Amino acid sequence: MRPTPPQQKGHEFDGPENRPLGERCILFPTVGPPMLPFAYNNNLQIFQSAGYVAILQEIVHDVRVIPLDHSPHLPATIRQWRGDSRGHWEGNTLVVDTRISEARAPSSHRPPNPST
Repeated sequence: MRPTPPQQKGHEFDGPENRPLGERCILFPTVGPPMLPFAYNNNLQIFQSAGYVAILQEIVHDVRVIPLDHSPHLPATIRQWRGDSRGHWEGNTLVVDTRISEARAPSSHRPPNPST
């Protein structure tokens, strides 16, 4: 957990915004990107349709939806918790390009800085 700013000393537990994302069941640190194995619930289900691939992770029942339609990434002003993914096939390999704001990186496992 990141250090508590001086103005919040003594108020670390006042609201959910002060608690880590995993504790709030918003994100688990292994849901990615990158998707990493964990001690349990490592199961993945992959679904494919004409324009999307969806990957369901058992841990936290998280679904990552990856468009395959060659659409551009979202503007930098729209920040998603797990980034903005776009995919394409190279032969039998799914290649996924994900752009993520550092302040929203799930591996940080902490609430974003409200000033970002």
